[in-house]
Amino acid sequence: MLYEAAPLVLKLFELIDQPPKTIEILPGDLEQWVSAELPLKSPQPSADFPFVFVEGNLGIPKKVLYTLYLTSVSVPRNADPHHAKAATCVTLLVNPAHQTALNTRKRLVLAGLLSPEKELEFTELLLRGPLDCAKQSVLWDHRRWCFGRLYDSLGAVNTQMPLPLLHGRYIPEELKLLPKIPQSVIRDEFRIIAHACQTYPRNYHAWNHRHFIVGICYALGGAINESSEEYWNILIEEHANLRRWIDLHVSDYSSMHSFGQTQKLIDHLVSSSFPCATESAISSLPSFSNHTLLLVTHYPSHESLWMFLRIALGQMPSHKRRLILEDMQASSTSNEAFRQTLRWFGYNNS
Repeated sequence: MLYEAAPLVLKLFELIDQPPKTIEILPGDLEQWVSAELPLKSPQPSADFPFVFVEGNLGIPKKVLYTLYLTSVSVPRNADPHHAKAATCVTLLVNPAHQTALNTRKRLVLAGLLSPEKELEFTELLLRGPLDCAKQSVLWDHRRWCFGRLYDSLGAVNTQMPLPLLHGRYIPEELKLLPKIPQSVIRDEFRIIAHACQTYPRNYHAWNHRHFIVGICYALGGAINESSEEYWNILIEEHANLRRWIDLHVSDYSSMHSFGQTQKLIDHLVSSSFPCATESAISSLPSFSNHTLLLVTHYPSHESLWMFLRIALGQMPSHKRRLILEDMQASSTSNEAFRQTLRWFGYNNS
């Protein structure tokens, strides 16, 4: 059969299955790399090994990869597990949104022929590797599915008070199905998300995945158990990290929307007096509104920041919002975005 005549597909799969530290798709074909000067311990690219493998980092010439792709997509879905894993691995390197390949790998996981840990490892390589991978919604969804297979669900979270804000995104039945991901894995996941957002700016699907992880921290941070404080600490760390991210990416509205959602969850835990949630943890940071006002003052031409200010004002108590809006109304600023912000809240700056 066709897949039995494609040893290079299997060889590439074996390299990726190790796994390498990074994967990069290199320009050109094999001829451009056969004479490359590589470290002595690195295998020299050849017809039998058309890859660049240096210190655990894997480079695949683009034309070589596309040739292997044509072979891998021809492998039948009912192929033996080893060939199915190899073929779908190569397929997803070229087309990370290939739903048939992802579903084949799901079936392998369900059959116990592919571990969820290895699948998370593989998808991390994809998300950190080829540029197109980081923006694919189905790849992030596949990753969430793997978490659900690997970890027990939250079940009925035991808290002092209900968590209504999360119910705005998840109904109670869905909340119980969220995976109980360990703290160390959650920290790593935030790093993967940050890398994906840096690689592909304004990455809505990565930010949406981040909110999924934040929701787990929120639910477990409000729980009554010995690990709740650690999840609360992770939530606060990410709150600070996201604030710094916005300072450096003032056009990334997806990150600002995510910050507003995180701020809302933290405010709820603090105001509801959950055991682990204390105002001292965030008191050293500028307030949400002060932070956004500072940003729009320095970068008034960025519409995303004015939308960010609207989020901040909308989430604060009405009496505090009124004071800020009255100060804005009394100012001599003539910026149209400034005036639009006032109109959003019923103030006329004419």
